[in-house]
Amino acid sequence: MIVAQQPWSIIFYTTESSKSPVEEFLSKLPNIAEARMAKGIALLAGAGFRLGPPWIKKIDDELWELRAVGGEMNLRILFCREGHEFILLHAIKKKQQKLPRRDIEIAHERRKEYKERFG
Repeated sequence: MIVAQQPWSIIFYTTESSKSPVEEFLSKLPNIAEARMAKGIALLAGAGFRLGPPWIKKIDDELWELRAVGGEMNLRILFCREGHEFILLHAIKKKQQKLPRRDIEIAHERRKEYKERFG
């Protein structure tokens, strides 16, 4: 028996002052790069973790990265899962092979703050 899976909800993390760092990052990208990331977000909402590589990669027990596929910009959105929601926490233009530790820490801090505010 095949059971249809419902789409995942995508939540853009917002600060207490109602700023969305990921949306602000995306709005500053060239149109083609923004479109690639929007496609990735839509695919993530539809497929969840079944999306798999090259679109998503596990960072640690709490964080994943959504990758822009194609083009020359090496873009990442760090996200976590809360129930049936993906929380988009932090976005970067990756400049080196390994994700910078500081960016991972920012995502963890935002995840913790999100959980404190919204349970």
